[in-house]
Amino acid sequence: MMQISNLLLKVYRIKQLILLAGLCVFSFVLFAFDSKLNEPDIRLQQKMNKALNDLFETEQIELKLIALPENINQKIKYNIETDFVYQIKIEDNLKAYAYLGQANSMKDVFDYLVILNTDLVILKSKVLIYREQHGRQIGSQRWLKQFIEMDTSSEPKLGENIQGISGATISARSMTQATHQVLNNLAYLAEHKLLLNE
Repeated sequence: MMQISNLLLKVYRIKQLILLAGLCVFSFVLFAFDSKLNEPDIRLQQKMNKALNDLFETEQIELKLIALPENINQKIKYNIETDFVYQIKIEDNLKAYAYLGQANSMKDVFDYLVILNTDLVILKSKVLIYREQHGRQIGSQRWLKQFIEMDTSSEPKLGENIQGISGATISARSMTQATHQVLNNLAYLAEHKLLLNE
């Protein structure tokens, strides 16, 4: 009888440990998922801040995350749920917008930044974090400068108004499509006066 009681006690403790471990994993996943939706990680923020400081030649830049409606993906053409859109202010004046997103490379994803003036004309595109060796050439400013001065009426197309890169076809196509989506999404946000939300 004593052995059965000890066995039941051990089973009960094992069940408690499994339940506790499950709750810990669930909490971690929930926290990680939630933080992904609310703001980019520190490394990405630092790279974005450096790109903005270099472009505007000042460190007195204030970024205001634009609050987008929860149901935005039901209304907008391209998924924007995991992207971040910011107002860029210098001395309390709206100077530009920043669009931080993620696109597919050959086997992974990369993070990119598109900076646009208040008329939604591209001032700069930058690949912030590229996670594999193959296709890194898309991070060169020489290639990315092709997107400068495109606006919401532009349709970037690889092989037409955007030159490809030998050895980086998938990533070049992906960055071109991402830029097209950025321009489309921002056109929608501007039309519906959502770029002024903070």
